[in-house]
Amino acid sequence: MPKKRKKSKKRSQKKIKKRTIKAIIAILVLILMVISLSLLIEFRVIKNPLKEIKLRAESKNFEIKDNCAVIVGRLIHSINDENTCELMCKTTCSTLEMKFQSSEFMKKEEDCNKCSCNCK
Repeated sequence: MPKKRKKSKKRSQKKIKKRTIKAIIAILVLILMVISLSLLIEFRVIKNPLKEIKLRAESKNFEIKDNCAVIVGRLIHSINDENTCELMCKTTCSTLEMKFQSSEFMKKEEDCNKCSCNCK
């Protein structure tokens, strides 16, 4: 009978070792998953789900400066029309990671044009 007790102790020790190894492997896999996820977020492969969610999207209004200059007696504009103004607004909104809403272009004959943008 004493022999059976030794075998049962060995078996229980083996079970404990197997459980410990399985727990260690599970923890290592979990750590690798967290590291992989953080790297994917860092390199912007996926969006950060924990990023602050704005319940009310705030609008931002700003003006894009028209770089105009007098060349050979004529006033040359960097923003000539509504389409150029809208394109510059869309580009600026995306740079700010906002959504383009609207643009307003005001042509001025003897001064630099005015381009106002609205992003959300």
